[in-house]
Amino acid sequence: MSNQSENPDVPYIDASSLLRVSTWMSDFERELFSAALRNLHDASNPLRLNNFAFSVRELMRHVLHRLAPDENVLRCPWYANETPTPQGISRRQRALYAIQGGLQDSYVTGILGINSIAQQKAMSRAIEVLNKYTHVGPTTFASNADDIKSVTTATINAIIGLLSTIDECRKNIVRGLEDKLHEAAIDQVLSDSLIGLIDLASHFSVEDVDIATITVSSIDDQSVHYEAVGLIHCILQFGSNSDLRRGDGAEVPQSFPCRCALSSPVEDPTEIEIDEDSVGVDTSEWERLRYGADEYDG
Repeated sequence: MSNQSENPDVPYIDASSLLRVSTWMSDFERELFSAALRNLHDASNPLRLNNFAFSVRELMRHVLHRLAPDENVLRCPWYANETPTPQGISRRQRALYAIQGGLQDSYVTGILGINSIAQQKAMSRAIEVLNKYTHVGPTTFASNADDIKSVTTATINAIIGLLSTIDECRKNIVRGLEDKLHEAAIDQVLSDSLIGLIDLASHFSVEDVDIATITVSSIDDQSVHYEAVGLIHCILQFGSNSDLRRGDGAEVPQSFPCRCALSSPVEDPTEIEIDEDSVGVDTSEWERLRYGADEYDG
């Protein structure tokens, strides 16, 4: 039988699509996905599509369970049992939770403008097709090139559809609450004791706070969690006020990277809550410059 170099019967998969898929996966999931794809390149193996189907079905099951743990789905305000099993969770509900957590459909569709029904259906259809090929029989053995390309393309598109919708939902939440989130993040930084700065100088004063980015770090059954990253601009004072008046002290303007955490309840995402003691100020670079890398790192 000819080897792969003589038989290019391998479905074309766009490299950018593979990159998009792997970006949203854990290390284990990326390894499993890569291993699943390697099955397709073994043109000498009539079971290559069957092996791919089994591997990717398990990958999708793992991804959905990671993104939608049982205990979280069951606590969602929108949860209702759609299965014959007590406290059962349907595949649709796992996909729904992965996308929006405990947020109500009315908020996600009406305010965020996201309708994930198509992605949920595509994911279910893809898994049903994969299930078919995990059962080896005369009609699923030694699949031809068209079948391999069709199944592979539909499967990868379904994964991309789900993961990109998750990403879109989080970005839309931030866009809809951007002003409130920035205001709350700045208030939190200003109200924090900023212990990291206290250790640097005799006194300090905060002049301004610039919040560069705010992202949704996670959505669970109770809350939407955010991380804000930016810069805090301050004046470090060395010596007392009397030292300054005598010319023995100094005031140094300095900026430091900072981050903080916020959250809002899924019942009303517009109610931004401050996560206490979540402000972190990174002074490491300043200390390296002041004391020298060897002394600081040692």
